[in-house]
Amino acid sequence: MTKAIDKRLGKLKQRLAPVLETDANRRLRARLVVATARVARTAAEGGGASWAATEHAGNRGLNIAERLNEGRRRIAQARSRQSALST
Repeated sequence: MTKAIDKRLGKLKQRLAPVLETDANRRLRARLVVATARVARTAAEGGGASWAATEHAGNRGLNIAERLNEGRRRIAQARSRQSALST
């Protein structure tokens, strides 16, 4: 019985443990920093501010899956607005 409990605890610890940062994650984070700076610079130069410049502060603390889902939600909203305007 203790072996089964130990096994379950091990799986739970593994599932809840903080995710180790990989090289791919570091590269992605660096790309996000560069892209955010580029968008902010474009907005400061008078270019149209995109969602990244206006909503970036609200996206802090999201993991990759949550960011992808947020992007999918924004795309779905934009498409529904376009279809509403075209009808």
